[in-house]
Amino acid sequence: MSTSNTCPKCGYANLPNARFCANCATQLTVSPPSYQVPQQPPSIPPAQWYGSPPGYWNPVETARKTGIDRTKTGLLLVIAGILLGPIPYVTYIGLILAIIGVIIVIIGRDPFGSSHSNYVIFSVIIYCIGFVIAFVAGFLFGFSFASAALSGGSQAAVEQELTSAFNDLIVSILISEAVMGIAYVIFTYALQDSAGRVLLYIAFATQLAVAVLVASIVSPQVAGAVDQSFSTGTFDLSPLRDLQAQLQVLRLIGLIPAAIFATAYYKAYSRITKGEVPSPAKPLSPGTPQFSEPSAIREARLRALTISYPSDRSLTK
Repeated sequence: MSTSNTCPKCGYANLPNARFCANCATQLTVSPPSYQVPQQPPSIPPAQWYGSPPGYWNPVETARKTGIDRTKTGLLLVIAGILLGPIPYVTYIGLILAIIGVIIVIIGRDPFGSSHSNYVIFSVIIYCIGFVIAFVAGFLFGFSFASAALSGGSQAAVEQELTSAFNDLIVSILISEAVMGIAYVIFTYALQDSAGRVLLYIAFATQLAVAVLVASIVSPQVAGAVDQSFSTGTFDLSPLRDLQAQLQVLRLIGLIPAAIFATAYYKAYSRITKGEVPSPAKPLSPGTPQFSEPSAIREARLRALTISYPSDRSLTK
């Protein structure tokens, strides 16, 4: 656009916005201002990320790492619970730690695959079955004990009924120990290498052997303890309490299989720590985005482009 408005009659150069010639007063034609159509921002598709760019959150990898960390924490709690279980007076503390650990392992099981996930669920179900067996056996023993004490029958009949109740309880505990031992074996089975699985089998066999040993020691003494309870003519619980105290001491033998189970579980923990399990995440094939650009980042980019390319038309002088 020219910077002057030339008079068509006399050729005088007037100001650009003059309507009449300053020399001859001829009316001038003022050309309308020209406008330049602004450039529109280019259409930018959402960015696709093919990995984990520095400084950005990868939800898939974060969830995987969280599951692995939870499993490691849960295994440590279960190990502590297993070791405390056979020790009198802290048995329930060990049980609480083990329950918390199992729950954490269940929550974090997904990164380790379907095999481990199924083993964990089956292990919990089997353990619950063993616990129910022990609970029902204890309830039936208490019921039989109370019935025998209040039956009013002869002393010989009461002694026989109590002895039978004790023996049934011992057999039920053996069955419960066997069922729970299976649960201990399969809980970390998918996380173990061949050596770890051998340890699990050894621990299971040792647990059964210890349970049979304790039963073989206690069972012959049951009849004698019951007989001593009636030796004074009235029912005396002292011999039975002494037998219970002896049983508590014998439970310490259970530290042997507990230590073997704990060692096997720690081997699984070590494999996770070393990165041997779970298997590394498979790399994505070329051209396959892992996840889309977050909407907040996309909006910020578009806002910056809008500022760079204003939508209103600007007058070019």
